Amino acid sequence: MSDNPTNFISLDSYLTLREITSIMKVATSTLYRWMDEGKFPRPVKLGENCTRWRVSDFKVWQDARESEPTLKKTG
Repeated sequence: MSDNPTNFISLDSYLTLREITSIMKVATSTLYRWMDEGKFPRPVKLGENCTRWRVSDFKVWQDARESEPTLKKTG
């Protein structure tokens, strides 16, 4: 495996809203609803007009979600 930075994302990196919604295939409104419900990590304010999510926070959330049991339809 190469140490070429284009081959991996460091856990110290940040993701934009567009990157998060693209990875998750969800709408911005869904992401903000999940944040309001405490189901998704809040972003970090890096500057006056710069808000990002830590890759490490996203990875922890993603790993926890993958370990949750799958919901089954009833009825």
